[in-house]
Amino acid sequence: MLEKRKVKRKQTSEYKREFLIHNEISQYVYIMFNKNNEVVYVGQTSNIDSRISSHQIFNKDVYDYPHVTTIPIDKLNEIKYVKFAKVQNKYLSSIYELHFITKYLPVYNKATKYYSKTLLDLPKLSWYKYIHPDEYKAARFHLCSTDLKYKIKDPIERSVLYKEILSQIESEEKKY
Repeated sequence: MLEKRKVKRKQTSEYKREFLIHNEISQYVYIMFNKNNEVVYVGQTSNIDSRISSHQIFNKDVYDYPHVTTIPIDKLNEIKYVKFAKVQNKYLSSIYELHFITKYLPVYNKATKYYSKTLLDLPKLSWYKYIHPDEYKAARFHLCSTDLKYKIKDPIERSVLYKEILSQIESEEKKY
């Protein structure tokens, strides 16, 4: 009976591993930069909007929720922007996170056990500037666009379209 349980656990474990490797759940690695363009934090997530919001960078009421961020409250205003990249699965996001923590040694990453050289030659990622959904909505509202093309929830598409919206706004302002 005990042998059957071990075999079943092993099969379940292998199934979960295979599922995580091949699943289609979006995984992201993100890097936070300060005003001097220095990397101050590296993280990974499956929900980029939720995770960035949990850092309270865009929230003015940060003092109401001091426990949800790994960055000291008095240092949050130093964060200038966030860049993120989509990766294939949870395992790769962990590897990339470790790689960038090792490469940049960010001051607010608490996992000092990771500070060792990685010997992996990882493929380059496509990086996007993170645009908060509220910032995107404000730009879309300024453009007065009800075009369905601009109603985007995917953070990569939002980042790309945000640039397009800003260029349209700039071209309209040049007319006046």
